[in-house]
Amino acid sequence: MVYGVGMLVRTQVLFPEAVLEELRVMAVAGNKSVSEIVRSVIEKFVIKKERKKISGWEAINRMIKHSYKGKDVPRDLSTNDEYLYGRNAP
Repeated sequence: MVYGVGMLVRTQVLFPEAVLEELRVMAVAGNKSVSEIVRSVIEKFVIKKERKKISGWEAINRMIKHSYKGKDVPRDLSTNDEYLYGRNAP
């Protein structure tokens, strides 16, 4: 099984002894390593569903709206340099 497109990164996680023992039992029963079991469980929990793909324009628009704390984005945002360089920014 391949996780993402990059390399795996080592990290340390501390488990109570009873949990670690159960992970070891699961690993032996499934002919897998404890690491494989942990990655599988975490992947199912963290990656619940694929994110909806959006266009680049929609992503930029969301970032702009977020930066304005939900306010309407000024219509002249892309042409008025005062927002970037001036003191009259909204």
